[in-house]
Amino acid sequence: MGFKRSETRGMKWDRRLIRSRRIVLCLCSMLLLPITSPAQRYVEISGKVELTSYKFLDSSGAPKRRTYPFTCIVGTNEWRIENEFLSNAREAWYFDGTNVYHSIRQIRETSDTNFGGLLVYQPFEQVRSNITISIIPSQGGLPLGDLGVNVPWLAFCSATYLKLANRVIPLPTANVREDIGAFGYSDKAELINDELGLPKTIDLFTSQKLYKSSFEDTRVLRWKPEIQQAALNPVSGYSDGILKFHYEIEDATNFFGWTFPSKFKCTTYELNTTNIQQPRVGGIGTIMSIREGARPENVFMPELNQTIVDYRFRDEKRPVDGISYKLTNSSVAPPINDPVLRVKFDRVVQHSREELSSRRRWIWGAFLLILATPLLLAVRHNLKQKLKAAKLQKELNKT
Repeated sequence: MGFKRSETRGMKWDRRLIRSRRIVLCLCSMLLLPITSPAQRYVEISGKVELTSYKFLDSSGAPKRRTYPFTCIVGTNEWRIENEFLSNAREAWYFDGTNVYHSIRQIRETSDTNFGGLLVYQPFEQVRSNITISIIPSQGGLPLGDLGVNVPWLAFCSATYLKLANRVIPLPTANVREDIGAFGYSDKAELINDELGLPKTIDLFTSQKLYKSSFEDTRVLRWKPEIQQAALNPVSGYSDGILKFHYEIEDATNFFGWTFPSKFKCTTYELNTTNIQQPRVGGIGTIMSIREGARPENVFMPELNQTIVDYRFRDEKRPVDGISYKLTNSSVAPPINDPVLRVKFDRVVQHSREELSSRRRWIWGAFLLILATPLLLAVRHNLKQKLKAAKLQKELNKT
């Protein structure tokens, strides 16, 4: 009996032990399961921006106006914007979390436009199958583009960038990479208090300090001659704290728990010759539709003749901001360590180095010639005087 009782007690303990082990194994398996995050959300927004240029006037003396359409696909880590800011071309911008890709393609014959830009290629039949794509490194997804993309980006896609520490908001109505001092403004921004965090209001003010440092910003095409020239004397000419740009939401809508502007306005100001502030360019943006969107696609079109301008390849000491090459039958960007592209980049840098050395030799030669010119003139003058004296002496000897 004692043996049986002992056996029964042991069996109970075995069951409890097995049950405990199962519970432990179940908990461990739950802990080891991959943590799945909620599916990424994307919102597709279509709208239009009505621009007013207070600088360019029509025949009646009124400010010129034009409207261009745009479409945004907004996510938390990536976005895509398409627009027809250029009157005869279509542009697409895509941010993948690391780089901004910008494609531009002429879609119709060159035509007149009030203001805003024109893509001029002739003849159209030869270029309609061409597309140019720029690859631009960009922390936070700043498009580094012109007014056509900068304004809808600010309204719908700027949340990630605005949350970066020490970020500087460039002037949205400027062609940022080519505009002198585009990063030369301090800002006061109020963000919407939700998960996405788009701007509610933004004001940009003149800043001598930021204007000067903008010429050293690696996002600017610093090797352009006009920027190099302006960098010799980086003074904006304006005192600090003058309002340059204002943006605000006039009406908003909620989608997926995110707040988007359904109507917004922005204005860039300038000082006239009498130092009175006046508007230069104004914009009113309006949403036409908003819906759930799919993950944005990149801008490559392998069925077309793709020319790539790759700004991932640049040299800080030589005048090389990027390289260009053809990309055939490919819908993805080649890696930065691609051996063919590395060889091309090295050749461009070497050519730039040789060109710079040749230019320096020419400058030094011109400088030495300038220094030597007075001496040569003096020698020439002395020689003429000696010849004149010798001629006079010869005439005296004859008499």
